[in-house]
Amino acid sequence: MKNKDFMSVYTHDENGKKIFSYRGKMTVYEEELRGGRLTTSGFNSSGYTLNVLEDMPRRLSGTATERFDTGVFSLEVNGASVSYGLEYIGHTNERLTRENESEYILAKVSLKNPELSVKVNVCTELDGTGVIARYLEIENLSDRKINLSGITPMRGILEELEGWNAYMKAPDPSGIYSVGFMESSRWGCEGLFKWHSLHTGIFGIPGRYNADRYRHPAFFLKNNLTGGIFAVQLAYTGGYEFLLNLMAEPEQSGGALNSILAFDVKITSPSPQYILKPKERYTTPKVHITRIFGSLDDAVNEMHAHTRRSVLTKPHPSGVNGLLAAGMGTERVMTVSATKHFADTAAYVGAEALIIDAGWFCPPGKGTEWNARSGDWYPDPDLYPNGIEEIIDYIRSKGLLFGIWIDPERIGRASNMAKEHPEWLGKSYSSGGTGSIIDMTIPEAAEWVENEIARVITETNADLFRLDYNIGTREIFVRSSDGESHFCNTLAYYEAVYDMYERLRKRFPHVFFENCAGGGGRTDLGMMQNFDHTWVSDWQIAPASFAITNGMTMVLPPEYVDRLASGMNCHTKGALDFQIRHTLFGKPTTNSYNANGSEYNPCQLDFVRHSYDIYKNFVRPYAADSLVYHHTPEINGLRPVGTGVIERSSADRTRSMIGVFRLSDAYAKEPVTVFPKGIDISGEYKVVLDNLTENGEKEVFSVVSGYELINRGIRVDLESSLTSELILIEKI
Repeated sequence: MKNKDFMSVYTHDENGKKIFSYRGKMTVYEEELRGGRLTTSGFNSSGYTLNVLEDMPRRLSGTATERFDTGVFSLEVNGASVSYGLEYIGHTNERLTRENESEYILAKVSLKNPELSVKVNVCTELDGTGVIARYLEIENLSDRKINLSGITPMRGILEELEGWNAYMKAPDPSGIYSVGFMESSRWGCEGLFKWHSLHTGIFGIPGRYNADRYRHPAFFLKNNLTGGIFAVQLAYTGGYEFLLNLMAEPEQSGGALNSILAFDVKITSPSPQYILKPKERYTTPKVHITRIFGSLDDAVNEMHAHTRRSVLTKPHPSGVNGLLAAGMGTERVMTVSATKHFADTAAYVGAEALIIDAGWFCPPGKGTEWNARSGDWYPDPDLYPNGIEEIIDYIRSKGLLFGIWIDPERIGRASNMAKEHPEWLGKSYSSGGTGSIIDMTIPEAAEWVENEIARVITETNADLFRLDYNIGTREIFVRSSDGESHFCNTLAYYEAVYDMYERLRKRFPHVFFENCAGGGGRTDLGMMQNFDHTWVSDWQIAPASFAITNGMTMVLPPEYVDRLASGMNCHTKGALDFQIRHTLFGKPTTNSYNANGSEYNPCQLDFVRHSYDIYKNFVRPYAADSLVYHHTPEINGLRPVGTGVIERSSADRTRSMIGVFRLSDAYAKEPVTVFPKGIDISGEYKVVLDNLTENGEKEVFSVVSGYELINRGIRVDLESSLTSELILIEKI
């Protein structure tokens, strides 16, 4: 039942109201048009339309509609609300095909606010999974410009629960719901997931505005009393806020108590947020939402299936999904000799590409000045006296693809470009001063950025383009002017950025596009739609390195989650097996393992190569539709304790890999029992514990039934902190 696809839009009239029912797999979401408003009707997660009992449809009660604003979107034009007094124009449903040949339904409900001369298409996409995508198309029908503010692409009531107190021995409204999200928005803390009790009142989760930029824009919400879990993601790289508003009636003498939960997915920035010229149209970022019955990982895997099918649709060069790359940055000496040593090591351990990171345009000994020199994208002639072609040729002679790093949307203070075009630097909305960000809404500046990326790729014949974006949190909120008024151009900035990378991806289909933003500053689905994979953090040090891998694979499919071993001070904490193995549950990136001029250590490198062989031969063949199970979802903080367990299995349940990671509590020595989730209970499996192998030379395994594995589990004994075990399970 869970594996079947279904999508349908069911529209009908009901008691003078027009009903729109969106159905994907087992998820049903409905809205109704009445009284000049498009409002929420509710969800069902068992496949039923809300009017399955035609004469007794189950929609939100009068209490809910009277006490809450049930409108499904919010928008202001010149300070006036658009979502009231709407006229119905019509609706359309189209079956379309994406570039990856997957089909989807695009449904549009067209509405008009005659007083404000604005048309809004409420757009819904269904792709056969249980996830729907929602966005707005806003059109200015007038002959004058209009200011858009208060943009909220999706909102309304999520649930109404009658008699919630009957489900609890000691009624407490804070026990009805739990909301889970990435605990911190700070650099290096990406993916540190935690559940919180949802109390009555308004609960907000901000990001990139009134918060730092390193929290992935997503949350999970579970009903602890009646089941059901929501998963929500916003595909936008600027400021946002998720608001949850819980009203739970206080305890009374007798009778049932009711609760109502509403939400808003808001775009946040100074107003106005966008200036729309006459007859122009603006499309908002997408909201991806599902409500299912199941576990956290059921919701995670449903969202992964949707994003693979409908967001991450660009074909990978040579059909390789999850390229194993090595990256060389300014933490290394970037001489020709050191680069060749790096290439030798990368080839030995099984890497497939070598990326020259920040510093390739800096003079010898000045590599740490890469930030200030960004913008002058030419190889330094003193660093490469024979031209950069010397190292490119050497890298390719080792059987490796060549990749190059650029931070193209910035120009550093010490660069020639900053002197030549200071007018391209964006002005901070709050201070009015300039930083290093290029205002991508200036056509000439955006054209230069795009041409520079294309030039560097072409001149180096690069196989991989690594993007970076190192700016301050507030710097993306740029103050622009149309000659008459000032506005915040963050929405327009990212509209230009998304379009640029889409064009570049089409222009260079043979090039891998890797995303990064000072680590995980731009991991959202809006940015990711044009990239093959992304860095999710610059923090690689155990034990938090595992927590980051664990959390970020909840919001992005594992094959898109870059995790680094042996670089960025990874080597300072944890056993080598811990450092390497957690990366296998994402997309591994490797570094070097000994200083240039020192002797290789085969004990070290052979284990690394063995581990990457597991990734390439055991995991990657099923990575494109793999399932991920977070046995210990709440691993957070830079010094997490306990034991972390994560599993990555094939969709057909013939293979599964489980990682067990002892975290930073040296005194917790008791064994753990792991119960596999990604296997078939009726199958027979070969089970290998990688710690019992000798670098792959001798394999120790047993044959166990799926029934026994699921019910009795696998005992793992790790007595030392920051060590690990890797369990490989394969159907025979």
